[in-house]
Amino acid sequence: MKSSKVIKKRTLMLAGYTVFSTIAVLMLLFIFILQQNNIKLQMEVDASLEKSQQLIEVAKSEQNALERDLAEVEYLSKLGSNISVCAPNSTFKSFMDYREITDETSNQFALLQKGFSISTHGILVQDGRFLVAMSKEYGPIGTDLTIVLENVTLRIRIADIKHQGCTSDDGSMLEFLVDANKVYPNILDDGNFNLLYEGPIKEIRYGD
Repeated sequence: MKSSKVIKKRTLMLAGYTVFSTIAVLMLLFIFILQQNNIKLQMEVDASLEKSQQLIEVAKSEQNALERDLAEVEYLSKLGSNISVCAPNSTFKSFMDYREITDETSNQFALLQKGFSISTHGILVQDGRFLVAMSKEYGPIGTDLTIVLENVTLRIRIADIKHQGCTSDDGSMLEFLVDANKVYPNILDDGNFNLLYEGPIKEIRYGD
C-alpha cells in the first residue's frame, strides 16, 4: 500500500515536471517568435527610414537644381548692369580654404565639382574667374561679376554666400576661396588679400 502511494506520488511529480517543462518550452518558443518578429519589424522600420532619407535627398537635389535654373534666368536678364557697393570703404579681402565646403548636397559643393585650377597666389579659378564668397544680395551661387578696384579689375564667380550680411565680422566684403597650402606666407599671416589687390571696391557689375 505504501509502495503504491509512493509510485502515485512520483507519477504526479513526474507529470508536474512534464507540464512545467512543456510550459517552459512554450514560453521559450514564444519569446523566440517574439524576438524574430521584433527583428523583422526593426528591419522594416530601418528600410523605411532609409527610403525616406533617400527621397529627402532626391527632393533636396531637385530643389537645388531648380534654384540654379531660376538664378541663371535672373542673372542673364541683368548682364552688364551695375550693382551698388554695400561697403565702399572696405579694403579687407579675406579668404577661406575651399575644403571647408563639405555639404555634398549644396550648390557650393556642386559648383566646385565642375572643376577649378589654382592661381599662383592660391586662389581657386574657374573659367578664368576667381571663386569668392559674397553677400547674397550680389546673387546666388554661380553668379559671374566684375569687381573694379583702384588699380585692378577682377573677374569673379560667387561660389559661397556670406551669411553675416554685406561684410563678415572682419569687415571683408570679398572673401576668396583658396588652397591654404598655396597662399603666399605674408598673405596667410595677414589674412588679407588687400596686400595683393589693394583698395576698396569701386564698382560691381554683372558679367563681363
